Amino acid sequence: MFFHVSGSISGRCGRSAPSPLRRMLSFLLLIGLLCPWSGHAFPVKEWDKLDVDGAQQLPSAEVQPGKPWQEPLSGMTFAWIPGGCFRMGSAPNAEDRDADEEPIHTACLSGFWLGEREVTQQQWQRVLQHNPSHLHREIIGQRDEGFPVENITRLDVETFIARLNLHHQGQIAINLPTEAQWEYACRNGGEKIPFSGRAQLDQLGWYQANSSGISQSTGTRRANRLGLYDMSGNVWEWVRDTYDKDAYGRHGNTDPVHTGESPFAVIRGGGWQDLPSALRCANRGFERLTNKRSDLGLRLAASLESRPADTGGKQPGSGRSKMPF
Repeated sequence: MFFHVSGSISGRCGRSAPSPLRRMLSFLLLIGLLCPWSGHAFPVKEWDKLDVDGAQQLPSAEVQPGKPWQEPLSGMTFAWIPGGCFRMGSAPNAEDRDADEEPIHTACLSGFWLGEREVTQQQWQRVLQHNPSHLHREIIGQRDEGFPVENITRLDVETFIARLNLHHQGQIAINLPTEAQWEYACRNGGEKIPFSGRAQLDQLGWYQANSSGISQSTGTRRANRLGLYDMSGNVWEWVRDTYDKDAYGRHGNTDPVHTGESPFAVIRGGGWQDLPSALRCANRGFERLTNKRSDLGLRLAASLESRPADTGGKQPGSGRSKMPF
């Protein structure tokens, strides 16, 4: 618990100490030789992260490939996504497709973990001790534990990830999912489906027609076959790749990720104010690294070790692409 210490000591044990000992009181209190004194405690929400000095103070996470696990600092649950190959992108005759979704190509992925839900305001606050979200309970009149965190830049996300990784000492590596990982997971493990699951869109995600013009608590729509919620709708999600409209033409076949120089990063999944076309698994959005929006959050991925990244080329595409929103 956090304490604010008043200017004088308001409680002691036993009788008043002789004058020489009074002069030593501050030192003795610091080394814990006297019994506890009283102070004024700040209230702390039960789900706030208490300050810790190192990962050793956290409970150990049981991390085994093939099994889900819970990250102890934030409380996020990660689902295991088996590796496999799939056809990434959209065919020329696909409904609502955009030019940056081609060429269709084979992407083969190693197994990885992906957050079952979008990172919530509660989880963000546990790690960084503040809630940057625009749509939080003071505005909408509801508790924010389950609502997705938003109003965050890509640079904010990197700070969040770095803080999490400090507590795992190389056991695992937490990062944003790559575009390929995200799309593969959205497609139930690479199936040829438009949205994240085999049900009506209203049952799968929050979007313009059913959101009441606001984000909704995570996990309140149907999960897809991999146990993932809100892959279609609620808030857009930052992914690891920088944006290049021609990135697919530069992808390698194994664990592709595009990391060329660009002021834009890819975002995926669509959000609460979008039409159904934006919620497609294949749809690619993008946003400036420094921008923040009330319909843009994140979902995290994890792996046992870092593998060399296939950058698929480091030169960003030339020409202008339409904004997805």
